[in-house]
Amino acid sequence: MAENQTTDFAATDIPLNSLPHPQLARPGRDPDRSLEQDLENGIGNRTCEDRILLNGYRRSQEMSPDDELEGRNREEVIPHQIFPWMRRPGRSTEHLRKCGAICTWIRGPEVPRISRINPFFPNIQRAPIRLLDRWLPGRKWKFGVLLVFCALWIVSFSLTLRQSVMGPVLPGDEPTAQLSCIASLWPNGTDCGLDGDLLIGGHSDKEYPIYRGDSFICPAALHAGIISDKTGGCGLLSRLGEQSNYPGTKANGVSSTAFPSYFPLSFTFEKLSDGADSQCQDLRWHLLALSVAFTSLLSLFTASGAVFFTCSFTGIFFHVALVSDTPESYSFSSVVSIALARLLPAGFVAFAIYYFWARITLPLVQAGVLRTEGRLLNFLKLYALIGSVLLVLLAIPHMHLRLHHYIIALLLLPGTATQTRPTLLYQGFLVGLFINGVARWGFASILETSIELLSNAQMNSPLPYIPEPTITNNSITFSFSNLTAGFGGISVLVNDVERYRSYESYNKKSFTWRRHPEVTLEFFRFGYIFRDAFGNSWFGDFTKAGTWKEDGSWQHMKPGPSR
Repeated sequence: MAENQTTDFAATDIPLNSLPHPQLARPGRDPDRSLEQDLENGIGNRTCEDRILLNGYRRSQEMSPDDELEGRNREEVIPHQIFPWMRRPGRSTEHLRKCGAICTWIRGPEVPRISRINPFFPNIQRAPIRLLDRWLPGRKWKFGVLLVFCALWIVSFSLTLRQSVMGPVLPGDEPTAQLSCIASLWPNGTDCGLDGDLLIGGHSDKEYPIYRGDSFICPAALHAGIISDKTGGCGLLSRLGEQSNYPGTKANGVSSTAFPSYFPLSFTFEKLSDGADSQCQDLRWHLLALSVAFTSLLSLFTASGAVFFTCSFTGIFFHVALVSDTPESYSFSSVVSIALARLLPAGFVAFAIYYFWARITLPLVQAGVLRTEGRLLNFLKLYALIGSVLLVLLAIPHMHLRLHHYIIALLLLPGTATQTRPTLLYQGFLVGLFINGVARWGFASILETSIELLSNAQMNSPLPYIPEPTITNNSITFSFSNLTAGFGGISVLVNDVERYRSYESYNKKSFTWRRHPEVTLEFFRFGYIFRDAFGNSWFGDFTKAGTWKEDGSWQHMKPGPSR
């Protein structure tokens, strides 16, 4: 009988989705109604999928009744009871659902919503542009006004800068020289002092104190009362040659360090006349106000993002490079040369910044904004690629990853390519960070060696071991027989002046120093010299000072490097 039923089923080819559940297919009973009654009686808690299983099963277009009869899809032909534990999704399924939900959220809505900034007071903000359109309706007139505006900006900025830099002409037709905070007559890269505070000497009983030759000139002039820490000033520096016994004093809010010995170079100051001194002032604040005024006017009277970005970028670049944070150089002419050399590559990068990101914002942004615009996934892919590149660079041996100002700005700027008010703030900050990094330091490498990173800081290099010296009446001899092998040589500083340098190939193992004619304290420091395969040499850390006292006794240096 079952075979006949099967044969009849195959012959009549009854649709699979019309087959009732065996438990519900009783004569005179509606299958759907039976399902509802069974659910009421406790069989229930069945999902929509359960109802599909009970009422019938969907089959694929490729499936034939013969396939079902052969048992290839028997679980679809012969329904079975759905137990509750079979309906509960596993943990893997749950994780997949969560990942799918996250991916759906990242992709954003099906129809992206582009953000737009609506002005708070549109009529007031557009009034200057409408006024310009009324008086200068033609494009050529506006372009001419823009050229005149830029010319006024350049001329006023240049004249103010010249007055601030050049200053008055001193007696003898000698122009003044602009100095940085750490400029000195005795250049010594390893002894600049922390935060530019190296200042030694300054007699309190003289009108113009005397300072040691390696002191920073500007702090010394401030200590002597020649210049002001607010407006700067000018003074006349005079070299005095060797002096001794520099006292430590405090004047005008600056403290100097005492040095109870001699030094081969000293200097003092002479104050200029009142007329010349009044003409010599630092006008950085005036130039800042001038730059802010011109950029503000430009933002009010232009509706072109390209014009505003180009003019503002160029003006701020020269303000940083020539006024607010100038690169170190021996003359202002060389500062101008460095600024022009860095402007061209910075201009190409600025074009990329405007074309890809700034032009979207001008007519770390919130991720929600990028999501609603349907671009969050692309940005995540971009930053994943950037992170992979940084990890590869980080794995390069003997090199250190260095994210400079301009690199950080370029990495974060892609995330500001939306039109929201926070985006304007973030993008302005990042563009300023890029300008400051390039104008001040240039396009520094993203990978640097340990020596480049340390610069003038302590290297934590090995210190030479110096045994007790041999002292006679007026000489002292140091032996270097126990030096560590593998170093290029050794250097000796006497009163912070290099007096001896010996390389390992010279085979000279001792240094003799004769006492100065003026019997006084003398200080000795020792440090290794490093050499590479190309013949380049540099100094390691120096020991703390050992003292040859006036009575001829020797006070050995304390452990550790000198600062």
